[in-house]
Amino acid sequence: AGWDPFGRQMALTLRETTVLLFTGLGVAVAFRAGIFNIGAQGQLVVGSLASALAVLQVAPLVGGAPGTAVSLTVGLAVGALGGGLYGAIPGLLKAYADANEVITTIMLNFIATGVTLYLVGSVFKDPESPANQTVPLPEYAQFPTVLFGGRQDFSLVALAFGVLAIGGLYYLLEHTAFGYDIRTSGLQPGAAEYGGVAAKRTIVASLTLSGAFGGVAGAMYVMMVLGTFQSGLPSYGFDGITVSILAGNNP
Repeated sequence: AGWDPFGRQMALTLRETTVLLFTGLGVAVAFRAGIFNIGAQGQLVVGSLASALAVLQVAPLVGGAPGTAVSLTVGLAVGALGGGLYGAIPGLLKAYADANEVITTIMLNFIATGVTLYLVGSVFKDPESPANQTVPLPEYAQFPTVLFGGRQDFSLVALAFGVLAIGGLYYLLEHTAFGYDIRTSGLQPGAAEYGGVAAKRTIVASLTLSGAFGGVAGAMYVMMVLGTFQSGLPSYGFDGITVSILAGNNP
């Protein structure tokens, strides 16, 4: 009695689902390649700050509905770029310096948290707020709510984008040459390299793609939930590891 399919509890469930969907996909990419990416949290943090700063620069240039489309596109793209580049660092270290990716990704989580805390507490701090956060994003530069109220911090548009990402990653892994390289590298690295797979390139590319998904998760959190970047983001990156393992690393 009294249950509302568009109420706050359902909005909360779907909101958590949307963010965890992207961190889970990011971890799954790396795990399918036989690489243990424990750095999804750091990649999420970097992507979220990059996304917020990019949207704050772009949003004032275009207003209204076009401004929403432009802001969301730029925010997601820059979030993916930031997370991807941050994910590429342990990829390069593993491929060309034989550094253990578990250790480097864990260490990079701390670096991401510390550096972004410094930046948002000084260089990019909102002077009107006592919290360590950027200036809030304009309302039109955030994901629009459909059926759910604006105060519930959830957008069906964001969830729909996540569903498309599931299909896209599944197709990439199962029906493309790059996906074949990832899957064979994860199953038997030596045989894959003997069969013509460029092992080092696959390592860097898979961790970059993995980080990009984490960065998109950060952008989602900024443009759907918070409406700004704030230090102390929830541990969606670590939870994404559990999500991926429970799903058998399958999109």
